[in-house]
Amino acid sequence: TRISPHRLMDLEALLNAADNDIGDWEVDADTDHDEAPLSAHLNDEEEMADAIDDLPATGDQSVSDGRMQNAYVSRIADKSGLHIVHEGQHTQNDRKLTSSGLFFSATYRDTLRGWRNARLLQIGKAEVTVAEFEAFMGLEVAMGILPLTEIKDFWSKKNFLGQKDVAETMPRNRFECLRANIQLHAPNSATESYKLMNPLWHSRDLLRHIQGQFAEIAVPTGAASFDESTVRAKARSLARTYMPSKPGKYGIRFYAVMGWDSLYIHTINDNGSGNTEPRNPAERFCGMFHELRRPLARTLAREDISVKRDSASALWVAMIGRMTLTHQSPTGRRLIVCNNYYTRHELAKAVLAFTDGEVRMVGTCKVNQMGKWNESEIALSVERVKLIERGSWELIAAVDIKHD
Repeated sequence: TRISPHRLMDLEALLNAADNDIGDWEVDADTDHDEAPLSAHLNDEEEMADAIDDLPATGDQSVSDGRMQNAYVSRIADKSGLHIVHEGQHTQNDRKLTSSGLFFSATYRDTLRGWRNARLLQIGKAEVTVAEFEAFMGLEVAMGILPLTEIKDFWSKKNFLGQKDVAETMPRNRFECLRANIQLHAPNSATESYKLMNPLWHSRDLLRHIQGQFAEIAVPTGAASFDESTVRAKARSLARTYMPSKPGKYGIRFYAVMGWDSLYIHTINDNGSGNTEPRNPAERFCGMFHELRRPLARTLAREDISVKRDSASALWVAMIGRMTLTHQSPTGRRLIVCNNYYTRHELAKAVLAFTDGEVRMVGTCKVNQMGKWNESEIALSVERVKLIERGSWELIAAVDIKHD
């Protein structure tokens, strides 16, 4: 069905005109799954065409593609926000602490300081105080925002180098001493076999703490994005991957669910590169968020869901669905925006089922990831769109095959 640009913005209202009732997250093992398949949520192609034709024209039909896209994106952004899970508690803490104190609890910061002091005493160095530890964390954040070639350049007195505030905060030799003796795990807490299986064993406790804090403090509403986030790394580690198309070619890759308007990361998890633990990625993620285990297992066990338990897609479903489990959207709908690597029909079906119809997926797609029943129709649509007016669209209803 061909859709002119000026009517594309009304498509969202049309799709949201359906019943907005959202089911509860059931956790009983004997719950029967009587939800309608995804095809029941989609109108017949002819009905969709008639409904779109009946929509009133809005705006000048000669509006440029750029203006149309900006208005469409603006509408999505206006409906997106951030819900603070425990607003009163976090507001009170924010008055007393810095932003780092909000995401790193006082107990955890004291634990990190204790581990570091144990190492400093072993080499005959002075213990780090609370104020000194806070200053060290602040310098690490500042150096990440404004990086220089070498650490010593922050204390340099040469022209165009050096940062006065850094030099006044802490002497260079003390900073390098604290940095060299950092410890992010309890002494002797990891076995040799675990170190071989998990290349990020040394910082796994820190990652778990950050994941928990991010997920518990706030959750995006409206639209969110799902994509990779890269931490550049020079270390020789199996967790490091090489991607020539990225600005940081060598780095540790993380999957992240981020709010569209707030840019707040709700869930984050490493991509498991080099990890040979017996548990699959989804099981490791649900090990931190136990409430996801049974809903995810029931969803993946459904006959109409083809996502495998040990695949990366199962992890993506759990990460995206964590938003709905934390806080259902006030509008009853969420939109997850992906690039063409993650936009897949079978993944969208699993996310829709896992979130009881709340989260819909939109994004560019690759024909070879749309399933064999949809590839041919999409390929034909691509050829037809090449011949029509620039800025026009075709809406292709995905085909669901009923499983015997």
